[in-house]
Amino acid sequence: MRCKFKIDIKKDYKNYIKALSNDKWKDKVPTELKRENISTYLEEKYIIEKELIKRIVNNINKLWFRKEREIFRRIEEVTGKKTVGNFKIILTTIKFCPYMLKTNEIMIYYLYSPEKFCEVLTHELLHFNFHQFFFEKVEERIGTEKAHMLKESVTFLINEEFQDILKEDDKGYPKHQELRKRLSDIWKSEKNFQKLVEKGTEITNTSPSFSR
Repeated sequence: MRCKFKIDIKKDYKNYIKALSNDKWKDKVPTELKRENISTYLEEKYIIEKELIKRIVNNINKLWFRKEREIFRRIEEVTGKKTVGNFKIILTTIKFCPYMLKTNEIMIYYLYSPEKFCEVLTHELLHFNFHQFFFEKVEERIGTEKAHMLKESVTFLINEEFQDILKEDDKGYPKHQELRKRLSDIWKSEKNFQKLVEKGTEITNTSPSFSR
C-alpha cells in the first residue's frame, strides 16, 4: 500500500506541543494538561490503550486496503494529476490533524470510525495533490492565506466524486462554505479541475467575502 499506518508516541507528543502553541488549536488538548506533564500522560495512555490502538490500526488497515487503489485513481481522474509518493499515516490522540509536506506524513485522530478515517485521509491526500501541482501558482497570484483557503475548499469534491467509495461527507470549515458552494456550481457546469482552480483563484482573490 502507498499509505502505511504508524503508531509513534514521540510524534504524537510533538503534535500536542504544536497544538498548545497555536491559539486556534490549543483547545484540542485536554485542559488539565500542561507542557510538562504531556509526556507522562501519553506514556500512561499508550499503555492503558495498547490493545485498543492495535485494533484500531488493524481495522483501518483492512478498510483502507480495499479502498486505496481506487481513491488514488479517482484523485488522478478528478484533478488530472497523479499524486506523487508514499505516505506515513500517524495516529494522534487529539483532534488536531496536521500534515507535513517534506516527509509525506499525515496525522489523523485515532478514535475516528474507520470510514471517517478514510474520508479524512482522502481529504489530506487531495491537499498533497494540490500542493504538488497547483499551490505554487495559486500562491503567486493571490498569496499564501487565500491559496490555503482554495486548497481547503476544493475538498468539496469528496462529496461529489467519491461518494461511491467513501461513506462520510466532507463538511469543510464554516468560513469556507460560501466558496465551496461556488466551486461546486462551477464543477457541475464543467468538470475540469484546472479551470476550477483558475476560476476559484479569481473568485477567492476578488470577492469581498474572501478578502477579510
